[in-house]
Amino acid sequence: MVIKRYPRATKIIASLATILMIIPALCGCITTDNHNNNSGNEINPFVKYGKEIGLDEALSQEFQNVTQNTTEYYNFIDYLVKLNTSSATHLAQSLLEDNILSTAENNQIKFLSSLDYIPSKDKLVNKNWDYDGFSNRFEQLFPELYDVKIPNDRFVILVGSYWNSNNPNYSKYMYNFQYNFFNKILKIPSENIINLVNQNATFENFINACNNISKKADNNDFIYLIFEAKASYQGITFHKGELLEGRTYTEIDSQINKINSKVKYIQVGTCYAGLAIDFMKKESSKRIIITEVSREELSGSFLGSLTFYPTILTKKADTDKNNFVSCKETYSFSSYIFETKYNNNYHPQLSDLSNISEKFYLGEIKADKTLKESEGIIFDWDIILP
Repeated sequence: MVIKRYPRATKIIASLATILMIIPALCGCITTDNHNNNSGNEINPFVKYGKEIGLDEALSQEFQNVTQNTTEYYNFIDYLVKLNTSSATHLAQSLLEDNILSTAENNQIKFLSSLDYIPSKDKLVNKNWDYDGFSNRFEQLFPELYDVKIPNDRFVILVGSYWNSNNPNYSKYMYNFQYNFFNKILKIPSENIINLVNQNATFENFINACNNISKKADNNDFIYLIFEAKASYQGITFHKGELLEGRTYTEIDSQINKINSKVKYIQVGTCYAGLAIDFMKKESSKRIIITEVSREELSGSFLGSLTFYPTILTKKADTDKNNFVSCKETYSFSSYIFETKYNNNYHPQLSDLSNISEKFYLGEIKADKTLKESEGIIFDWDIILP
């Protein structure tokens, strides 16, 4: 049998087959485009989830441009469903303004979700209800010493009578460093910091500083007292005109006692600093005293501050892995640094009769850096120098 071939017919049939294959794909594209408002993309999973659990459709669209696919956004949507439309819209638009949930914003959602009531519209977006520099979530995590609704204000007295006349620029730099650590890194308002440095570090000015803060502070507040000075076995030196005068730790302590507080943090950077603990420890009040060296040792210039402050930002110091470095962890890690970096020539001391140092934090600073990175942040010229 002879089979006849028709080349033109074969080409026509092949073309028809190709067209039939393309049509379903075209139909599929049109269907998908219509489903996503002609965006050309698949529907955002958060928008879809919001609709599934009953979130207002217009509110669900607030999540349209979110690109991070993490559970935090689902948790956020779960919380929004509990609110009326006005409050939910206010919260969503505030937190999703840049289409990303920051760590602080996510912590606010966790805080709000844990409450057994719905706060007012303004409080929904306020991450620090009592305006004390600690976020709602932070204070919720550490309720032994911090309170979400009652301000835990912080006040600082910096006493710096030590002045290296051979290198005055270094002394000036270090006192700027201390001030800016509390002001710019710990976020303590400048009006809450009294800076008594060089000629201003007189005992009379110290008395006035204690009196000043005693009028402002209450039993919910934290007081930080930092001393950098030359010392004897009985106390430290203050300026008096062009000379220095010695004042005993007992005299200094009598002024500190005037100030109401929840916790007093006392840092002593002097020779024989460990002796300060004998005179200033108190069983009747919450005090944390950390010294640069022991009672028998000479100190190095600003050695404690150079070590204590970077430690607060250092991940390795966070031994309980809660993302923050407590005073107890600061002391422990600093002891390790002194041992390894300074050949075990210095031994910081800690007094904590109330057993609160492992629960007390100078500020809400996340510890997520290496020590080298932490030192880089602490000593960044743009931060330290005004």
